[in-house]
Amino acid sequence: MGLSEKRKISIVGGHFEDIVLYLIRIVQNLGYKTTVCDHTCGHRIYPLIPHLKDIEPSDFVLDYRGIGYTFGNGDRQGKSAELESSDCIIKLYDISGYVSENEPCIFITDESKRNLDLLDTMDIKGENMLIIKDYTGIAAKRTGLIADKFNCGKVFAVPYNIRDRRNALRTEYSDIYRFDSVSGEMEKLLCETVLFIYPETDGKALKKAYARASKGGIV
Repeated sequence: MGLSEKRKISIVGGHFEDIVLYLIRIVQNLGYKTTVCDHTCGHRIYPLIPHLKDIEPSDFVLDYRGIGYTFGNGDRQGKSAELESSDCIIKLYDISGYVSENEPCIFITDESKRNLDLLDTMDIKGENMLIIKDYTGIAAKRTGLIADKFNCGKVFAVPYNIRDRRNALRTEYSDIYRFDSVSGEMEKLLCETVLFIYPETDGKALKKAYARASKGGIV
């Protein structure tokens, strides 16, 4: 499909591996060439990409089932060319490792005091999105204040769901990232996250892309 304007999104926080793996498949099925740049400590996506086993792609963009993956800040010509040709670049950061950039952020955290304390110290600009996983409501007031502080136009509180946890684990042990058994709350979250990145997406196109991606399909 391609875009005249590249989309760059930072995903900041923790325990976001399942959401990232589902999200990039939906975006891919919408027809966008997608690359994941993992800047987390220890490269948390690394062990979930079978094609990258025993390879350190710090200076390259390596492909697994149509998605590009890279780590670190290597600037080799081949890597630069791959990033330049991508429609959507998704950067992954730990809360403590993120330095504010002029691009939208998706913050993913839980209600633990430690994580909210870290999040609250950040200086964030632009339009952002906040996702609270395993939500109980015990820190509702504080998460609301953080959402206002970071100009989060979209806020999602997703309660713990055994189906979502089971599917997340299934994803870690599978080479194909299916998510056709997640909860209705998770499905809504994923669709709204895609619309945060691509607000112009047609509803029918999104529904079709979601259905195909959730069954492990790729373009």
